[in-house]
Amino acid sequence: MATKAEPSIGVQALIDRLRAEGIDDGRREASALLEEAKRKAEEILAKARAEADVIVERGQSRAAEIEAATRDGLRLAARDAILDLKAQITEQFRLRLERLVSLRMRETEFTERLILEIAGRARREILGDLPIEVLLPRAVVDLDDLHEHPESIREGTLTHFALTLSTEMLREGVTLKVRADEGAGLRIRLMGEAIEVDLTEETVEAILLAHLLPRFRALLEGIIH
Repeated sequence: MATKAEPSIGVQALIDRLRAEGIDDGRREASALLEEAKRKAEEILAKARAEADVIVERGQSRAAEIEAATRDGLRLAARDAILDLKAQITEQFRLRLERLVSLRMRETEFTERLILEIAGRARREILGDLPIEVLLPRAVVDLDDLHEHPESIREGTLTHFALTLSTEMLREGVTLKVRADEGAGLRIRLMGEAIEVDLTEETVEAILLAHLLPRFRALLEGIIH
């Protein structure tokens, strides 16, 4: 019986040894596979982190570009808004000056002062002894009444002013007449010369704008930056 058991024991021992070796080999292989998996996982993770860093860096760079572009856009928008505001204010100034000139040019007292100032300066500073004509607008001087019924001219009107002033100004070489056309404003004519100056609302406005507008713009520059 003993001789028959030995081969059985040997086979069992072989089976046990193979099982043990198989288990050990399996463990080693599993361990190796696990290590390889960990290594690959770490490589993948490192690569993902590197790519994420690149994306973040690019994103930050892009964000900086967007922020800079936004700042530039806001700066340009603010500049354009300021320029537009200045243009609107300047246009309002021009329109107000235009209305003011239009109103004042229709005032008898202002026109009288204008006539005296122009005639006086022209005589003193420009023309010397040369005679001049001051042509008044037909709209404010009643030519028929001036010629036919001078006694009925109401005091305070430009017609009355022209009538009372004519004699005195004639002695100084200044003649007051009425314009032949329907133009508005005064016309200054140098007698014997082809020189005429129209002093209309437009010319007065242009003179005032040339004088006042640069100063007004300088004032705006000091207020609105």
